[in-house]
Amino acid sequence: MPRRSKKATGVIADLACKASRLPSLPVVKQAHEDIFLRRLHFDIAQFESLVVPTPQEKCVRLQVYNLLAAVLRKRFRDCQVEVYGSAAQGLALHSSDTDVAVLMPGKTGPGVLFQIASKLESVGLVVPGHTRVRHRARIPIVSVQTKPEFGSLRFDIVVNHDDGMKVTPIVQDYLDRMPAVRPLLLILKVFLCQRNLNSAATGGPSSYVLTCMVIHFLQVNPNGLHPLRIEDPMRTESLGYLLLDFLKYYGSEFPYETDYISVKAKKRLPKTSAPWISQNCYPHLCVECLTNEEANIARAINKTKALKAALWDGHTQLRKLMEASDPGTLPEEGAPSEGSSFERTSSSGVSYLENIVTITHQASDRERKLDLDDMALNIQKFKTENWAELARPRIQPPPRRTVERGPEGIPSRAARKALRAPLRWLNEPQQRPTALSATGDAGLQVAIVQGKGT
Repeated sequence: MPRRSKKATGVIADLACKASRLPSLPVVKQAHEDIFLRRLHFDIAQFESLVVPTPQEKCVRLQVYNLLAAVLRKRFRDCQVEVYGSAAQGLALHSSDTDVAVLMPGKTGPGVLFQIASKLESVGLVVPGHTRVRHRARIPIVSVQTKPEFGSLRFDIVVNHDDGMKVTPIVQDYLDRMPAVRPLLLILKVFLCQRNLNSAATGGPSSYVLTCMVIHFLQVNPNGLHPLRIEDPMRTESLGYLLLDFLKYYGSEFPYETDYISVKAKKRLPKTSAPWISQNCYPHLCVECLTNEEANIARAINKTKALKAALWDGHTQLRKLMEASDPGTLPEEGAPSEGSSFERTSSSGVSYLENIVTITHQASDRERKLDLDDMALNIQKFKTENWAELARPRIQPPPRRTVERGPEGIPSRAARKALRAPLRWLNEPQQRPTALSATGDAGLQVAIVQGKGT
């Protein structure tokens, strides 16, 4: 073994002496943050069981939707009824509406929306007081809510707008390729919902816009996380890192005034390069549509400052909690335990996630309200009582006119002429038959007994 020189030995000894005097605080702090973020990861992973519909609720929603679709198909023949949006992608919350698209060839105008609302109310499926026809909106919709015996579920119905149906398979492809999108999207939807920023109607991002925001964040990876943390967040336990980085990225780093989101390009692009973005939208968030490259799906957002402040406030709260919490011991690895979804808690006795969202445990109450057996009986009773009224009556052709024949079985000349031109003899009284009777409700039935000159 070669002997080290005195100079090399002296350098190594000097480095070792300096290393021994270095403070160990950064190493301890990094380990503390890792422990906190791993605990936050388990909270996020288990959060889905509280906010998504239970299997029983999904079955109830499906039955009620099938009933609503049957009513519309009976009322409008040759129409196509499809579910799109969060309900079709498995991203719907307990309180989410179900988006329904009705495609009817040749049907246009707001009158169709009122016909849909009237039909659903007349058959007794929805509550009349909760029906809203927004025919002047950018995309006209009918918002209805089913009666309590049908679960008090809400549906948003659009007519002849298939953009949502085209986007659904594209978003589903991103969900399959990016497993981190679903858990992040669910927690963010609840986070914004509790701050009244969860829909375009309130000036915040819709579910579609929020989905594109999450996908874009994972594409650009602003803080340079290891790719494996994004590709396999469950094995690397990185959901806590991703949530904290998302709140920081859109809370302080994203340039809302100058750039817009392009999921197709996998990056931010300057707004000046997009002529389809009006100058009125420059101060606000802009997102390129997944199916139409010249459409801004976030143009209804007018609370960009409130959105930015809410996201940064969530980041700040988690950072403060991370610095003040006791790391304790690492959570056990493996599947979540039964019982409460947040059994792994901080030293204060609450979940880390409950510092930015309010979590309620009402699944059992909902299951009792939406009892599957009672719902099945109500739906069957509804079909029995109203199915005959649901069917659109067919226009029956008028019955064929019959002629009483003579002893020889040959109609008279006047009768034959009346059959060929049933209205001509009304203006020719000299040729009018001596006896005429009109009977029948659906059509005119003429019986010619005896004509003149027979």
